[in-house]
Amino acid sequence: MKIAYTLLARNDLAKIYRWYQSHGGVELAERFLQAADKAFQEIARNPEIGRRRNLQSRRLGEVRSLAVSKPFSVYLTFYRREPDEILILRVLQGMRDLPPLLEGGA
Repeated sequence: MKIAYTLLARNDLAKIYRWYQSHGGVELAERFLQAADKAFQEIARNPEIGRRRNLQSRRLGEVRSLAVSKPFSVYLTFYRREPDEILILRVLQGMRDLPPLLEGGA
């Protein structure tokens, strides 16, 4: 299944990349992107794999999440299955207050 990304998801990935680059170097930042891509590919192969999220926003539809693999598992990939693609909504630290970030798009 094809994978698409919201602008917010692309911005999340860029921000996380820059953080790892400044705190651990380019190699670490690239390893993060590889781990994230591995999670995206896993979702594309099996869209039901992620945990279903109960959000109040009807506009988001059914949102699921899957952790990026270790050592980056503090990051969760939030996604929704569309008729012909997987839409990556956000990539966020799981320790954050997630509903406002997902429902409000901040």
